[in-house]
Amino acid sequence: MRVGTSRIRKTAITLLMCAGFAIPAAAQEAASDVFVEAQRAEARGEHARAESLYDHVVQREPANTTALMGRARMRSWLGRFDAAIEDYRTVLAREPDNPEALSGLAWTHAWNRQFDESRRIFEQLARAEPYYLDAQKGRAYVELWAGNATEARRQFERLAQEDQGNPDYVLAIAQAAFLEGDLPAAREAFAEALELKPGLVAAREGLRAVESAAMERRPAVTLLFGRSESGDQAHSGLRVAQLAIQRTRDLRLWISHDRGIGADDFSLDRRGEDAATTTVGAFYNYRPRRGARVELGVRDLPEETQPVFAAEHVWFLSGGTTPKLGVWVADTDQATQWVVNAGLHRWLTDRFALEPTVYVGDDGQGNEYRAALLGTYTTPRQLQIGLGFALGSKDSPGGSRSVDRIFGHAAMPLVRRLKLHFYGWRESTEGFESQTVLALGFTVHL
Repeated sequence: MRVGTSRIRKTAITLLMCAGFAIPAAAQEAASDVFVEAQRAEARGEHARAESLYDHVVQREPANTTALMGRARMRSWLGRFDAAIEDYRTVLAREPDNPEALSGLAWTHAWNRQFDESRRIFEQLARAEPYYLDAQKGRAYVELWAGNATEARRQFERLAQEDQGNPDYVLAIAQAAFLEGDLPAAREAFAEALELKPGLVAAREGLRAVESAAMERRPAVTLLFGRSESGDQAHSGLRVAQLAIQRTRDLRLWISHDRGIGADDFSLDRRGEDAATTTVGAFYNYRPRRGARVELGVRDLPEETQPVFAAEHVWFLSGGTTPKLGVWVADTDQATQWVVNAGLHRWLTDRFALEPTVYVGDDGQGNEYRAALLGTYTTPRQLQIGLGFALGSKDSPGGSRSVDRIFGHAAMPLVRRLKLHFYGWRESTEGFESQTVLALGFTVHL
């Protein structure tokens, strides 16, 4: 049986039309199933899986703004901030006034510690949506995370008045009060947050931090006893005596008598002659992420007493990174001795940190160069152990000599106000006797 050409054409057109409509419908149904599963994964906290599923939907449906927003949220949770920001900006290019996209973009900048940009976007959102709570919360958290404790506390107290009993606001007030150094208010707010939400880990940790800070504000006495040796010279007895006090959250003061411990420092102090340095010093956090240490005193040697000055500036950057730049100067009868150091303290994990440092010095007779590396580990019971080494050279009219040093320290809390310390180092200079210092002692808070 032969079928007419017109009938074949009609049948073909019908099949093509059906196929044309059926394929997008099937794709839409599949994408919808994936989208639902992505939402479920997000609700379960499976951020990596949710991001992959949202991405699958976006690839199939590039115009699906809801899926794109989901992918942005997951990328932000996963710490892929640049990719999340790109997604949010794509949404805003389509919908410039989308409050959820603006809020998500601002939070992502805040989590990436880009506080100025985050603050700008939250303020833009607050102007456009005066009653949008996320904008008000976001501005308060930005101030808290940026270290502007007073402003953060003011904003959270206002939010708490409008939503009394909110444990998140009470916790934030406690954290801001702690940053301000208002320990009684911080203690009260942390306790209230725990009452409102008994399982709030941050509140329990905050209470411990308050008690620790309160103890640190008590005067602390450190005494270290030990022995130093260099060739046939040996000295035993008191190595370090220090009285220190944390006057405020940002200011620490001390007076120190040091007979050459210097476990992780390099200074031209003639330790082989059992030099004693007595200084008064202070460390001051003059900005939320900047601090400076200054010490001034005298160094006693067998034939002269020399004025000594030391200073160091530190920058507390995001991610547990702290660059340091310091100088040490002593004015002798023959020349001015000096040492300049530059280092970087970096937390690699919550418990392990590395600190590389370079030193350049001049003792009036020649230059000295060193590079040192210190690793520090803190156990769950707060036992801190540090071990390091240094290599360098001393250049003088008589030639260049190699120098090496190994050094270490340990600190262990015994009871609430008492901590045990150990310090030691051994240094070898080509052509000279090695020098060794070992000391053991304690710090007690009065």
